Amino acid sequence: MSSLNKPIEMISCCNPLGEMMPIKFRMEGDTHQMMVASIQEVLYKKESHIAGMQTFEYGCKISIEDRVQLVEVSYQVNSHRWLIKKIIG
Repeated sequence: MSSLNKPIEMISCCNPLGEMMPIKFRMEGDTHQMMVASIQEVLYKKESHIAGMQTFEYGCKISIEDRVQLVEVSYQVNSHRWLIKKIIG
């Protein structure tokens, strides 16, 4: 498991109740190329408040470059930013 905390560009949708779900994201790789990941399944969603900052964390199964991986992405409500927090597997 590696911890990243890298900013990402996210496409998400909201249901009629206002609940946000990630769909697809783009991030810069180690060699500065842009990689696109499709989210196949959201495994969990949890809300946290750290140092007064509200975040929503999502455990996702993604498909990237013909591989399936588990990652955790986070949405920071106050700053409206998405981060890839860690690669789980």
